[in-house]
Amino acid sequence: MKNKLQKVDIEKPDKKEDSQFTDILIKRVENFLFNELYIEDGDRILIAVSGGVDSVTLLDIMYRLSKFHNFKIFPVHFNHKLRGKQSDEDEKFTKKISTSYRLEFFSGTGDVRQYASKNSLSIEHSARILRYNFLERAAQHFNCSMVATAHTLDDMTETFFLNLLRGTGLTGLCGIPKKRYLTKKICLIRPLINISKYDLKTYAGQRGIKWREDETNLLMNFTRNKIRGKLLPFIKNEFEPSINDKIYRTTKLLTGADRFVSEYIDSFVDKITFNKTTEGFSIKLSMFNNLDEFIQGELLQHLITTKYHQPALPMNLIDRIKNMADSNIGTIVDISKDLYALRDRNSLIIGKRKKNLVNMIEIEKPTVVDAPTVVGAHGEYEIEGNKIILSEVKKKSVRLVESGSIEFLDFDLLPSRLIIRRWQKGDTFIPLGMKGKMKISDFLINNKISLIDKQDILLLTTGKDIIWVCGLRIDDRFKITVKTTRYLRAELIKCK
Repeated sequence: MKNKLQKVDIEKPDKKEDSQFTDILIKRVENFLFNELYIEDGDRILIAVSGGVDSVTLLDIMYRLSKFHNFKIFPVHFNHKLRGKQSDEDEKFTKKISTSYRLEFFSGTGDVRQYASKNSLSIEHSARILRYNFLERAAQHFNCSMVATAHTLDDMTETFFLNLLRGTGLTGLCGIPKKRYLTKKICLIRPLINISKYDLKTYAGQRGIKWREDETNLLMNFTRNKIRGKLLPFIKNEFEPSINDKIYRTTKLLTGADRFVSEYIDSFVDKITFNKTTEGFSIKLSMFNNLDEFIQGELLQHLITTKYHQPALPMNLIDRIKNMADSNIGTIVDISKDLYALRDRNSLIIGKRKKNLVNMIEIEKPTVVDAPTVVGAHGEYEIEGNKIILSEVKKKSVRLVESGSIEFLDFDLLPSRLIIRRWQKGDTFIPLGMKGKMKISDFLINNKISLIDKQDILLLTTGKDIIWVCGLRIDDRFKITVKTTRYLRAELIKCK
């Protein structure tokens, strides 16, 4: 990604006489900013400028309001590199417009097609990911707490129908939110979400504002463009000219309903979920199966979109995840490139993908991705997000505990060099208290270790024999007895 930051001293163009229309529109945006988006004097706001009429008009309005309310704005542009020379001309144009207001300008670029191909994503989705990653970085660069985008009332209507046609839950039908958080400290705002594109073009015309048209908006190969170019004109001409206003009012009602459902889900979400980490969480099937089908879908939408900042999931995907409750153990559904849903014995696991997860599920064994670690009988070793501590102790320090995280072994039965590795298919040991050998895979099943947790199980071995299934059970052959004279304390600390 390329970044450019500079100031250019170009005088602001002479103002034309403002018409009553432009005064009214600015007042509408001003009221929305302070009464619904709650910006304050002194705020630092990033303005995303593409070069189209919506964004350059947003820049002009925010510039004028900043002079009255003393907040600071910083225009930025992301070059998607999708239209060759035209994309570069967009970047030059936005730089010229921004610097004409004597504002700092910041731009970035990203190869959307390459990203889409590499990650098996659509061009639209890839562009969105790269664009918002850039906006987050730019906001941090300028120390902005808000990022303003030029989404309009027309965009709201298009998104409503896009989600309706692809199938979505209540959250998706709420359309584009007027604000949401990119990070804990950076809020995305849409100051023009209740303004139509027609009004913005009228404003731009009366203000003498120039903009660039993106010819790809006229192509019919993208679903959104088909909604914009075919469906909505047909509805306006044949059914309802004010469809934008009707959809906007509808989305406000749906947003209220969605908020009510979210609050209801929040009231029991801690009871139905467990094993919550930064990587994922589990849903108790016993409680999930007793929920109304509608609430099941909304629960999944709420948990996944909130935790992973995902857009609303299509209903066919939500239905596939719901149906996993009646599927075989080990069934897996791809949510996205990085997320999956997995049917475990008594739960649904939602988590971030790990290497070769599918192979691990299919053959019921972990994937060995790291070479074994050779260790001594003394020391601390950090392996795969875990810490294993080995130390010789006196007999008086031996305190047997029920948890398998601390074990005591007969030091004299151990070689001077030990090996720590992942477990593999075919591994066997003699669990403490038993006489015969047992497969590690069977032992993990008996101890109800989830399919996901299985891949993180480590073994302490002699190289030939398993000494300890770390965190769970030692091998009976290495236990301490009345004949033991030297004692090894082994402790597993999970660091992740």
